[in-house]
Amino acid sequence: MIRGEDRPDGAVAIRTFAAAAAPFAPWVLGALALVWVAAVVVLGHWMPTGDNGMIAAYSADTGTSHTPLLGMPTSLSLRSGETLHHPGPLQFWLLGPAVRLLGSPGHGVALATVAITVALVALSAASSRHLRTSAFPALTAVVGIAMLVYGFGDEGSVSPFNPYPLIPGGMATMLALTAFLLGRHWFLVGFVIAGSLTAQVHVTGLPLVGALVLLAAAGVVAEVVRRPADDDRRRTLLRRVLPVSVVAGLLCWIGPLYDQFFGSGNLGRLLSSGSGVSAVGYGFALDRSIRMLAVRPIWTQSTYGPRSDDPDGVQVFMAVLLVALVVVALAVALRRRRRDVVAPCAVALTGLAGAFLVTSRLPGDGPALRSPANQVIWRPVSAIVWISAAIALWFLTSILWRRLGRPDIRVPRMVAPVAACVALGLVLVPYTTTVRPQEIRESILWGAIRTHTEAIEREAAPGSTVRIRTGDLQATTYAILQSLVGQLRMDGYTVQVDPFDIWGFWIPYQSEHPSDETPDLTVYIAVTGSSPPPPEGSRRISSWDPAEPTSTFEGFDRLGVFGIGGAASRIFVVPADDPAAAP
Repeated sequence: MIRGEDRPDGAVAIRTFAAAAAPFAPWVLGALALVWVAAVVVLGHWMPTGDNGMIAAYSADTGTSHTPLLGMPTSLSLRSGETLHHPGPLQFWLLGPAVRLLGSPGHGVALATVAITVALVALSAASSRHLRTSAFPALTAVVGIAMLVYGFGDEGSVSPFNPYPLIPGGMATMLALTAFLLGRHWFLVGFVIAGSLTAQVHVTGLPLVGALVLLAAAGVVAEVVRRPADDDRRRTLLRRVLPVSVVAGLLCWIGPLYDQFFGSGNLGRLLSSGSGVSAVGYGFALDRSIRMLAVRPIWTQSTYGPRSDDPDGVQVFMAVLLVALVVVALAVALRRRRRDVVAPCAVALTGLAGAFLVTSRLPGDGPALRSPANQVIWRPVSAIVWISAAIALWFLTSILWRRLGRPDIRVPRMVAPVAACVALGLVLVPYTTTVRPQEIRESILWGAIRTHTEAIEREAAPGSTVRIRTGDLQATTYAILQSLVGQLRMDGYTVQVDPFDIWGFWIPYQSEHPSDETPDLTVYIAVTGSSPPPPEGSRRISSWDPAEPTSTFEGFDRLGVFGIGGAASRIFVVPADDPAAAP
């Protein structure tokens, strides 16, 4: 038998590389699957429509005099009586360069969104590498990638829909904090950046990240106290890691902070908006927490829409068992000074507390409770709780095993990554082979929006000002308006929008793009069956009937969410001398 020191240098190098790379293999496999599905979807004529059209428009504003300082408008505005935004614009800032460079139909949106997702997956992979034993990084990879696949659905990783970044962002945030608490200090910077994105894109991420920040602060204090003043790691933490983290945090939050002190004060109003809203309370939050954790937990489900929040006995038992395992393991690990167990369990319980808090503050009306967006934050939280429960079970069992005088069980290092890749194959093969781009929600309006955008751009010179009018509040009209604004803004047009609202989403856009000059072109959106006729003398420039698509759009689904996309639509040029054409 050849001893390790007698092996050829090449063999040693290969074994060393394989051992170092093995924990990342499942993550790489999952990331490649997400990229593949994203490519299939984009080549199938994906484009940002509906709310994603608004995200594209705000992203196109990045780097201009209208650079966004806040996130997407939120439906909380309906309940609070004032215009509110999700906390911050970091998603727009990250998407902006690619969006402006590539323009319509939105490939920059897709590519930048994929890049953000892959970066968060990479942070999760690097963070989970520091969990004890090879089994837990592999388990984390399986749970994390499964959570992404089921959470994203057929849209893959290309949709910038603002609740979606909560899925990879929430997991990366909690895993980076875990790595920091395990003594890997530089992961604090990753925690700050990933946590900032998670807190900014959707208001439900704010309480979660806020709770995790308190835990991170406690971790910093504990690390400083436990190390002597002349310790190199203590000095590195205080003199390098903390300053870089603070600077990164300020850069991520400079927009919301500037608005808070010199603008609308959105962040403060957002935090206080719940005081005037009737919330569901702790009982509802407890019921939903049980359903999110119990078999099947939400991260294993392909849908997260309307469901009963009344758990049955089995679900209550399973959820209580999971949380009890984590709590007991945390208590025992604190006594035994087992940092490798304390860190993941503390992060899991803190994340659970944050998700519970935000659920208890949901408005008590039906739409808010049924909204998928208000449940997305539970995906990463549930996943981390399950992973921590597995670590807790291993830890408590190992103590019992040693008390019985049994020898430690050792598993070869390569077994867990290989098993993880095999398990992921069962999830990823159907995910990557059954995607039909023509059935993707974002593709449903593709024909209408491309046809109408091209017609408008034939009428308006590049870089000119286009004003969009409409006469009804139908959902299809609203989605077409959002989509057209996104397409035109990505192509460099100044776009003004007539007063038109359902949820207050256009009020902030209109304040940033006011109708303060005579537009070069005014167009009118008319949807069959609901819109009033266009102004007299208007000239039709574009028509789209999903029941009679052109050959380019044969086979595309005609109905999206709430039936959006099913109605025929037309675009008219409004005469310049129409009294309503001028501001």
